[in-house]
Amino acid sequence: MENLATTQLTHDELVATTGRIAPVMGQIFAGEPMLLAIHAAAKADVESINLGASREAGSKLTDPIRAADADRDDAFTTLRDFAGIWANNPVATPEQKAAGERVRAVFTRHGNSLHRMGYTAQTGALQKLFTELSSEGSKADLALLGLVPLHEKLVKAQKEFERIWGQRSEEATEKDLPLISKHLPALRRRVSVLLSVIDEVDKLGPSPEVAALIAKLDAITTEVMTPVQARQTREKKKATKPAKTAKTTGADGANKV
Repeated sequence: MENLATTQLTHDELVATTGRIAPVMGQIFAGEPMLLAIHAAAKADVESINLGASREAGSKLTDPIRAADADRDDAFTTLRDFAGIWANNPVATPEQKAAGERVRAVFTRHGNSLHRMGYTAQTGALQKLFTELSSEGSKADLALLGLVPLHEKLVKAQKEFERIWGQRSEEATEKDLPLISKHLPALRRRVSVLLSVIDEVDKLGPSPEVAALIAKLDAITTEVMTPVQARQTREKKKATKPAKTAKTTGADGANKV
């Protein structure tokens, strides 16, 4: 069974993920009163956290998040559409048309409408798109079509969205959101307990019906953890990146470290 690292999720990611996996877990625990009691408590935690979040409806970060999401949506559709234009341009060279077709195919594989996904789902889909566009072949196609600046703009827009999204989670303090700080630790604990039980069931060889439900949980977990792991990788690289050493010029004109 895939590992859902609840401690690595932001407040919003944990609440959204719980909302998605709760119905599946409820089916797995049918007929198990004690586990269903924990399941119900976790759902109550989500409701309380959402209530606390609703009290911050006027948060100064609400508009920045929407604006950042709109910026990445615009950057995505612009790059997607320009690739399509090159693929169908009657005055383009055969090489340019072929490059446009290849880039357009990349977008098709990852979802031409991924900009309509939810915040976290879109982040995960974009990371997969970026991975393929970073291949040598795709970079050469983008360069041939003059689309490198648009690609860089999309990557920059995604990074800015993630920065603001992370800031939103950090600023949910106990003073501003008492219900969140009260119920969030309990929610993490309860979800982890329930997933641990399901993991043990999976190891013991569940029935085909339960195995199918566990497969649904795995699919959700993979979708959720992909952008989380990418975020952690970037943070680790940033933390381990050596600081630049300043150079000074000596009296003899030579550079010194």
